[in-house]
Amino acid sequence: MFEVLMSEQAFILSAALSHRLSGLKAKGCTVRVTHDYQSVAEKLLEIGKPYLTPTLSPEKNDFTFEGCFWVTISGSGKMLGAAGVKLERLGRERVSDYWKRIHQRQYPGANDVATIKEVSSLVDGRLSGDVVYFGDLFFSPELRKLNAVEDFGRAALYHAAITWRANQFYAFLKDRDLRRGFGFQLGLMSCIPRAQVWSAPVPETRGDHEACCYSSMDDVMNLAELDTGIA
Repeated sequence: MFEVLMSEQAFILSAALSHRLSGLKAKGCTVRVTHDYQSVAEKLLEIGKPYLTPTLSPEKNDFTFEGCFWVTISGSGKMLGAAGVKLERLGRERVSDYWKRIHQRQYPGANDVATIKEVSSLVDGRLSGDVVYFGDLFFSPELRKLNAVEDFGRAALYHAAITWRANQFYAFLKDRDLRRGFGFQLGLMSCIPRAQVWSAPVPETRGDHEACCYSSMDDVMNLAELDTGIA
């Protein structure tokens, strides 16, 4: 029964992915999944993203094909956007402890000050176990003009859900990105405001506080069913 259920899920997710890719093709865009981490970093630099965060930088990690990939979107021969996608198998470790630990290493504070000052009490009740992180999101002005961000975001989400049977999928978003609706466009339908608050001085590439937008696997399946007309 479990295998049948998983096959049905994979079929629905694949159909939803195909639906979104067709929408992008009609807008003159192509989507690619790649494990060429260094090439993505170089191309993003060329189109205006001057950095990758330590979590997804190929200079600071030894990624494996099974644990990380990038989804890129191009039009007229030019990269228009990208999303880094990384599986985090946390087991019994609390998400709040994991965030504090990795960010302390990535952005060490002066005088032993904790890099993350506060994590919302809601986090550990909402995210646990196998989670998939979306980071270093970049949507060029050209991509936004094409109204293609939602198709791209949902395609990336569905591919991640097909690849990994995770408990939740999440991203950190600054206030300005929340106002742009990026959480919804990525298919991350729930939001924890001020999920993590940074100690001063805040790293240049981070917000002083960031929301965590996320979807459970059930949420993703519901979106896929809506996209395919099954729901």
